[in-house]
Amino acid sequence: MSDPRKPSPEAQKKVYYLVASFAAVITLYTVLFKLEYRVIIDCLYLVTSVLFVVYFYMSYGFAKTLPTKEELNPAWQESRREKFAERIRRNKEYSKKLIYPLVPLMAVMAFDMIYRAFFATNL
Repeated sequence: MSDPRKPSPEAQKKVYYLVASFAAVITLYTVLFKLEYRVIIDCLYLVTSVLFVVYFYMSYGFAKTLPTKEELNPAWQESRREKFAERIRRNKEYSKKLIYPLVPLMAVMAFDMIYRAFFATNL
């Protein structure tokens, strides 16, 4: 039998961050739900929506490959194209970090929508 591949330390670190984010968001949601702070839970919908829009903008619209400075507007000066390409790359890196709070928030808000739609008797 072959030895199963072990994930890299970086991948393990990402999983730990994601699990910790899930635990934090679920704990926050549970506390707010038990205290019946519906208004704050509704604010979580707004936070989730804003984070998603920011992620979409920063990740360059889910693009797998980023444009190089040669692919940018040729009418721009070379320095402007370099700065813009660097900003796109930096934003893409930053957007990867936004996944850690965004995914748990989206999952909890999806659960809350299902709960409110099918199981809640009084809102």
